[in-house]
Amino acid sequence: MLYNLIEIAQVNKFLAHHYSIRFDSAWLYLRGPQPLPQQGWKIHISVTIDHFAETVAQIVPVVLRHQCWFKVPITQHALLMLTSGAVDYVETGKIITIYLPHPSVDRLTAMVQALAAVVPCTWHVSVPTDVEYDRTNIYLRYGTYYPHYQIDDHGQRYPCLRNPAGNVERDVYAVGHDRPAWVTPLPIIQHHQHRQSDILGHIPLRQLGITHPQIIRKDAKNTVFAVQYNKSPAILKLSKANQLIDGGTCALDRAASESLIMRKLAGKVRIPQVLLRLESNQRYLLVEQAVTGDSLQTLMGRMRLVDSQREKKMIRVVQSLLQQLTVIHGCGIVYGDLSLGNVFVGAQNQAILIDFDTSSFASDRIPPKGGTPGFFTYGRGSELGRRTVANDTYAFGALLYYMATSFLPLYSEMLDNLGRFYSKMGRIVALTATTSTQYHLGTLGIWIMAHKNTADDEIRRRLTSAERVPNIPRQLTIESCQPARLTDLAQQYIRSRIQQFDYRQKYELLGAGVFPRTTGYVSLNQGIIGLLLVILSYTEQTGDRQFISDLRRILDWIEESYPNPVNEHPGMVNGNILLTQVISHYAAITNDHTDQEYASAISQAAINHEYHDSNMIYSLTDGDIGIAAVFLEGRVDDPNIRRFCRTMAEDCVDLITDTTAWTSFKKAAPDKYGLDRGICGIGIFLTRYVDHFPSAKVDAALAEIVEECRPLLKQNQGKSHVLSLSNWKCLAAFFIVYGRHNRQYADVGALILHAIDRQHQYHFANMRWGVAGLLILAEAVNDQPLIKKYRQLLLASASVRNNTLVWPLPWQVYVTNDSFLDGTAGIYWSLLHSLTVLSTQA
Repeated sequence: MLYNLIEIAQVNKFLAHHYSIRFDSAWLYLRGPQPLPQQGWKIHISVTIDHFAETVAQIVPVVLRHQCWFKVPITQHALLMLTSGAVDYVETGKIITIYLPHPSVDRLTAMVQALAAVVPCTWHVSVPTDVEYDRTNIYLRYGTYYPHYQIDDHGQRYPCLRNPAGNVERDVYAVGHDRPAWVTPLPIIQHHQHRQSDILGHIPLRQLGITHPQIIRKDAKNTVFAVQYNKSPAILKLSKANQLIDGGTCALDRAASESLIMRKLAGKVRIPQVLLRLESNQRYLLVEQAVTGDSLQTLMGRMRLVDSQREKKMIRVVQSLLQQLTVIHGCGIVYGDLSLGNVFVGAQNQAILIDFDTSSFASDRIPPKGGTPGFFTYGRGSELGRRTVANDTYAFGALLYYMATSFLPLYSEMLDNLGRFYSKMGRIVALTATTSTQYHLGTLGIWIMAHKNTADDEIRRRLTSAERVPNIPRQLTIESCQPARLTDLAQQYIRSRIQQFDYRQKYELLGAGVFPRTTGYVSLNQGIIGLLLVILSYTEQTGDRQFISDLRRILDWIEESYPNPVNEHPGMVNGNILLTQVISHYAAITNDHTDQEYASAISQAAINHEYHDSNMIYSLTDGDIGIAAVFLEGRVDDPNIRRFCRTMAEDCVDLITDTTAWTSFKKAAPDKYGLDRGICGIGIFLTRYVDHFPSAKVDAALAEIVEECRPLLKQNQGKSHVLSLSNWKCLAAFFIVYGRHNRQYADVGALILHAIDRQHQYHFANMRWGVAGLLILAEAVNDQPLIKKYRQLLLASASVRNNTLVWPLPWQVYVTNDSFLDGTAGIYWSLLHSLTVLSTQA
């Protein structure tokens, strides 16, 4: 089907009826001449790509007659995502959405009945959040039309409804939650409600020997539970016929195929044993043995300070994995989704494979589609479905590349120029591999991807050769990057962003793009503050003031659009407190102090802000100590600010010195060593505080934190602790800050940073999880070799779009965004900030 939305949606007809058009990266909106209420019943129509054009053609006259607003997916890809399980489960199936300007039940009933009379009843994906109308493709849900947001403790926005008493409450998006309790059920739904005659849905699990179910995952593919089956650990997968539709198959078909293939492979390869399978016309229940061990994804996200056996373990795992694949292929089966999450490592580093729902027999005419980004080819004409053994071979090569570099082989060059794609990967291997074994594994992975039709025996021979290479440290030769190049790149990025701004918009100068913004616009990560920091850094590094007038205009727009800071979240990451630093830096550069009153209002609102969770006091990212840490970056002249910082420090000291409270806090912490309500976040704040206001009590509390962390620093191979990479980064940040206060620990941060680098724990380009964050840490310890390395690594992993360097989001081949911690803005800021170290050295 040619997805010409202008013709399919009959846009010209709507324009003739005085409709207006709006669109974003996911939807085309057709807005009627009559305004909408704030909330009401929404009508969703679920349809597959095969019947989309026909369905839209039938409903357009009805929509125009009732002057409804409606939206449809703007691209064929956006439509397929809604039926194939590529979106959040609660968004599944919502292909066409219709909004009524008149909220009365009578008008809604007339509209639904008119639609039911013309909408073809076809095979479709059910809408899990909605109530179905009379066994049709039509679903209904009561919710917001214009989302009114409130903000939780972490600065995350959520849409709200107003109940009959006038109070605001959350608009809950959940399975089966089609309306809040205070909304009367629709008579047309009550009248046409049907009970499913599915015997499998009424069998008590206990009668099957299944107990203690705990949900692991719920998506369009299936619902997965951890259970006890006959008193032994097991995994239960429950699939439904109308959960997912793709390529003529549904979730039920996938489950049946998975069960068949697993039974075919039983006893031949290391896979979970099928313990129970039950099937009806509506459901498929599969119980399989629970796998012991960890997935490669989990293992690659952890590390020890010292791990001399890491490369040997890697080779044993991939050798075992190749052996399993050879057996699978010998049975005439294509595995289908060889990826980090589906390969588990058991005893003696033996590979175990799970999840065969996209597996197929080589002879299957239409195999199931699906796959993990980075582990299948995106070339022209290729599809998200394995059809030959060569696809498994490509994925095996991608896995080797990832294990050697920690980067997904996922760059936009793979879409149009495979030669540049493989060359880029080669440069990244050369920059990341710190040992000869890592280098040979990485280059072998690239070779396998480029020669995916190679026989398993040849791959095994090359893998054995790589194992025989002495594992010695590699000397990296890294060229220096000219500062002028970095500033030119940043200049182009800033200019491209500003050129897209629309100052007529009231709340956002620029839309969020492919991924909806989940925080307020005046915030660091997803909002405008990140770009302001990039502009300031560029101005300070270059002396070029060309963007100062734009910065002035943005500040004016913020103060006009958000006049009352009390209504915004104050946190460091998802709130507005860093805007005070922006205003301070702007005033220092321009001697323009007109924004000081607004900055004071932000500070006062932050001081007075109350959190629902009392432990948010101890969050450096979004809580009170983070606000205080920002204050401590300034002069702390204001007595209210000074008092607030002192109170926060006293609260932290009281917590640490109360043994019971401290123990309880650490157990309940979302991440014990993290920055958000974790040890390292508290430690960084207290160190910054005691640098300003010397205190024996604060020093004693910091000593307690150091004592808590000391066992983690053991460098004995057998006694070193295994922690997540994010924990090690937080520990590095804490000891870098604390080491300046207590010189006894001056080298600990650098020690951790070098351990991270030795084990090539990079993963992504961004600030939060990847290289840009490591670059900031390297700058903090003034490690010139690492600074040069990380700068080159960022430049090597970037792609050019519209004359601007961009970096893909995690697990995305081409989509980027401009967030600070997760996207492009933070990467540019880290590159610009690295020039500060160079200028200081000069």
